[in-house]
Amino acid sequence: MLRKMFIKHSFLRGENLYVDFLATVSNQLLEILLNLGNKNIVDNLIDSSTEGSGFFSFLLQKISDRLAAYQSLIITIDGCDRVPAPLRDRIDINQQPRGANIFYLPRYLPEKVYFILTRRPFLSDKSGLLIETPAQYLDLADYPEQNQADIQEYIKNNLNYTQIINEQLLTKISKDETNFMYVSEILANRNLPNDNLPQNLQNYYQSHWQKMNSAMNQQQSIALQVLNILSQDNKPISVEKIAETLDEDEYEINLILDKWREFLDLETISGQVYYRFYHNDFCNWLKK
Repeated sequence: MLRKMFIKHSFLRGENLYVDFLATVSNQLLEILLNLGNKNIVDNLIDSSTEGSGFFSFLLQKISDRLAAYQSLIITIDGCDRVPAPLRDRIDINQQPRGANIFYLPRYLPEKVYFILTRRPFLSDKSGLLIETPAQYLDLADYPEQNQADIQEYIKNNLNYTQIINEQLLTKISKDETNFMYVSEILANRNLPNDNLPQNLQNYYQSHWQKMNSAMNQQQSIALQVLNILSQDNKPISVEKIAETLDEDEYEINLILDKWREFLDLETISGQVYYRFYHNDFCNWLKK
């Protein structure tokens, strides 16, 4: 019998609604429950796959109760901050019950059940998650060499040798590239001219900008000036330098950068934090 049972759900291009997620994962849980020899239970639950956190947690507990000591259930949710890209389809967290996690993810987990979530950087009070179970956090930015190696392996697996040395592709994908979203879209649209951006990337960046713009509120004038400075050459710059250039208070600059946290890379140099946009391609898109 399998030692580990995996369920994977990806939100890569904003095409999955919340109900799709809950139905997909719940149906996979029902299938696992069936394979564990619980046909009667499954028959009674088959129409309840989108009922919310209570049903979700119930399924996890039922599976946990039936897993052998050497078995575990692992559920991965990729891109949980990108659901969904079009604003009209965005999840309204305010419509969820008070205290509910995003996607109704359970606050507690039964034994031998694990979740792996991937998302962009975020402020702790903006996570949309309340977890009261042991958790570990891993920042991929701390492992650039391993990430680059994974990217290069991914490229080799998706292209034949002649395509790998294609000059046009080499100009779009650098050796130190670490962004899988960017690489996957470039490879999927490898015949586009250099100055053309794949439509999915355009939509992706547009959703970034909409979130950044909506966060400006009463700081729009200053925020646009900060945006202009950050996008000039996308080199790391400190809050102090931005404030000095704009003759503004550092506190105001920090407020703006905090609201844009998920789209920024942070680097500490001599005890001071420097900011830049997470990807040069996004920075170039903003300039246009």
